[in-house]
Amino acid sequence: MPKGLWTIEAHNKNPTLAPHESVFVDVCSFTFRFEGLPQLERAIAYYEQKILPSSIIPPKGFHDYGGDSGEAQKWYERLPLFLREEPKRRKMAKALRGARAYFDGTR
Repeated sequence: MPKGLWTIEAHNKNPTLAPHESVFVDVCSFTFRFEGLPQLERAIAYYEQKILPSSIIPPKGFHDYGGDSGEAQKWYERLPLFLREEPKRRKMAKALRGARAYFDGTR
């Protein structure tokens, strides 16, 4: 298992929930929690980009975010800014790819 990667079974905390695993990735003093592979894939796609996307929401997309560009944030806007620095971006991408290997079962 890659360094900084561990799982916790959510149903142990509350046995009424359907059993599933959350994957936590601890890298660059920040811990990500992923509930499934699609969520992890979005994070990998984001951190593999050399130039990170703008947070500006085009007017035609306002309805996807609650109707007003000021009412919602994209998921990556809530991340600490230091994670956007180039050396950390590379570390994040590498750690997230390691987490994908865990989901794929190729640990």
